[in-house]
Amino acid sequence: KKISIRARNIVIGKGVTFGDSIDIKLNGDFKLGDRSHLGNDVQIVGNNVSFGTDLFHSEGLRVGGSGHQYPTANLKIGDRCTIHNNVINIFKDVILGNDVGLSPEVTILTHGYWLSVLKGYPARFAGVTIKDGAIIGYRTLVMMGVTIGERAVIGGQSVVTKDVQADCICAGNPAKLIRKI
Repeated sequence: KKISIRARNIVIGKGVTFGDSIDIKLNGDFKLGDRSHLGNDVQIVGNNVSFGTDLFHSEGLRVGGSGHQYPTANLKIGDRCTIHNNVINIFKDVILGNDVGLSPEVTILTHGYWLSVLKGYPARFAGVTIKDGAIIGYRTLVMMGVTIGERAVIGGQSVVTKDVQADCICAGNPAKLIRKI
């Protein structure tokens, strides 16, 4: 199946299943909770990565990015989450609560700069938190420093540049409040 997991400590729960072509290289710890499934075509680099129980991953996951060597390059995903062919950049911590859904092609960024910082242009480095029960729509981009509140729903193809409050629907570029739930 071409599965390779390299980490300081590896904990794999009961009833876990794996797809094909999984390559995980961590400086720290790796945990995959009970009854979880990692699908095909997974590449993970970073420090510490933890998936809770009952994770469902379809296929095509990329975790890491150019800052994956930093001690703050951590990913923690809670219980009963669903993820797909997502890109999760982990220069800083990314935390997903319980019951979070990431639709296909969602990208989460924790750092960015577009022009050279060596020439004085700004750069931003900040983690991302997505709280319990939030659902992130197809092809959404979640920018660094954002917190998405409990049970929030983000419409497809949105760009989330600011915090999103709990129990609301947001969409657009940049994402704006559509209505409270």
